[in-house]
Amino acid sequence: MQNNALSDDAAAFLRQGRRREKLVQDFFDVWPDPGFGEEVAEAFRNRYQALKSVGLTPDEIFGELQSFAGGMNGTPSHQAAVLAVLSYFFERCDVFEDISPGIPA
Repeated sequence: MQNNALSDDAAAFLRQGRRREKLVQDFFDVWPDPGFGEEVAEAFRNRYQALKSVGLTPDEIFGELQSFAGGMNGTPSHQAAVLAVLSYFFERCDVFEDISPGIPA
C-alpha cells in the first residue's frame, strides 16, 4: 500500500475486496478461455498507465479504476464484486506498482 501512496480509505477498500478474491480466482479458473484473466489484467494495466500518465493522484487513479471495473453504485453485492476484482489484480501487482525491496505492501 505504501509503495502506491494510497490513502487509508483506499487501502480499506482493498482490504474489503480481499475477502472475496477467491471468488475472482475461481471465476477465472473455470472460464473456458484460459487467457481471459490475462486479457482483463492487461486492460487494467493499460488503464492504470493511461491514468498515471496524465498525472492523477493514486487515490484518483483508484477511483477511476473502480469505475473501470464496474463502478461503486448499484447493489452492495455489485460494489463488493468491483472491490474483489480490484483487490485481486492489486495483490498480483497487475494494477498499481510492484513492491520495491524493503517496502511493505
